Amino acid sequence: MKYAAKIGGIKLAAGAAWANYGSSSDSNDNRINGSFSLLHDSGFNGTFAAGQRKFKDDAGDDGKFYYAKFGYIAKKWCPYGDTALSIDYGNFKDQDYNGDDLTTVGLQFVQNLKDLGTEFYVGYRYHNLDNLDRTGKAFDNINSFMSGFRVKF
Repeated sequence: MKYAAKIGGIKLAAGAAWANYGSSSDSNDNRINGSFSLLHDSGFNGTFAAGQRKFKDDAGDDGKFYYAKFGYIAKKWCPYGDTALSIDYGNFKDQDYNGDDLTTVGLQFVQNLKDLGTEFYVGYRYHNLDNLDRTGKAFDNINSFMSGFRVKF
């Protein structure tokens, strides 16, 4: 299910989904998730998403997640095109292993190069996985950096 509208100076987009795996999965029973995004004419924007996955094995916890992003799109910072900045946060529980608790935080920068049909991007992401149920196992935090170009055809 999808929804999109423009209300005053705000663009809104939302979606929701539900799946019942039936006999096509030995471990997943059903899943529900949804998200919505807002973009204000000023350039400020945000996104929120959440979901839950129910497992057929009642011994474990259901998998859950939520994610939020806040950003700004500047129209006049650079003569080549729009400049976008954002920060996001996500928390994912019991997705792969019962007791898992993954936290991730990201910072992103995108420069649109309008005349070239290209975007230059740089991003940083931090991941932390905790699980007190995995006795004797410790997980290192992960810091990742990425950059590149996206060419639109």
